[in-house]
Amino acid sequence: MVNFTILRKLIIYPNYDTILIVQKRIIMTRGIIYVMWNELFPDLVKIGITKGSTSADIEKRRKELSHGENMPQPFEAKFAICVNNYEKIESIIHKGLTKLRHNPHREFFKLTVEEATSLLSGYVISGGAVEIPIKNSFLPEEKVAIKNQHKTITFKSLNIPVGTVLTFVSNPKLKVKTGNDWRRVFFLDGESSTLCMAAKRFRDQTNPNNGIKGLPDGAKDFMYKGKTLWELSKEMQRNKIEP
Repeated sequence: MVNFTILRKLIIYPNYDTILIVQKRIIMTRGIIYVMWNELFPDLVKIGITKGSTSADIEKRRKELSHGENMPQPFEAKFAICVNNYEKIESIIHKGLTKLRHNPHREFFKLTVEEATSLLSGYVISGGAVEIPIKNSFLPEEKVAIKNQHKTITFKSLNIPVGTVLTFVSNPKLKVKTGNDWRRVFFLDGESSTLCMAAKRFRDQTNPNNGIKGLPDGAKDFMYKGKTLWELSKEMQRNKIEP
C-alpha cells in the first residue's frame, strides 16, 4: 500500500535539490501537472505534465493524447495544477506511486480520479500550486465517441458474472476471465487488460501478419456459452431486454 500522507508531504515539501541554483539565483521551471482519465481504462488514471499555465494548455495536451494512434475514445481532463519545478514534482509523485504504476514505461496508475485529485490538491492547499480550471472542449467526433461509449457492450449488460471465462473466437485455446462489470479482463497468467487490448493481443498472437490497424472492439472476438458477446447483445435487443 502507498502511504498517501507521506507522499503528500514529499510533494508539498520537496527537497531543496529540486531547485536549480545558478550563480546564487534560484531558477524554477513552471508548468502543469494533470490528471486525465479514459473510458477505455476505467481503473486507471494518467498523471503527467505539460508546459504552460492555462486551461488552454491542458486542453491542447488532452487533444494530443486523444488523437494518438489506436485511441478510439477521447481522454477527459479531470484535475490540474500549475506549479514551480513541475518536472521534478512529477518525478516525486511517480516514484511514490511505483507500486500502483500499471506499466513502468507509461504514466498510468491504478488510482481513482478522486484519489489522484486529492493527491494533487494537497499541494494547492499548502500554497505551493494553483489549481487550473478544467475545460474539456470536445470536438464533434469526440462527442460522438463519448455518446457511443454509453452504448458499449459490457459484461454487466450481458449478465456475465465477474470471473467468467471467455473464449477467443479465432483460437478457442486462448481465454480470459472477466475482471469487473465493465470490460476489464484477466489473462490466465493473472495480467490485467481491457477487452479490446486482449482481443488485439490474441489477434496478433494468432496471426502476426494480419495487417489490421487500430483496436478491435472485442465484443466480436470473444465468446460466452457458444455465442460472441456481440451476438448475445443483439439477441437481448431482439428480446427487448434492457441491458
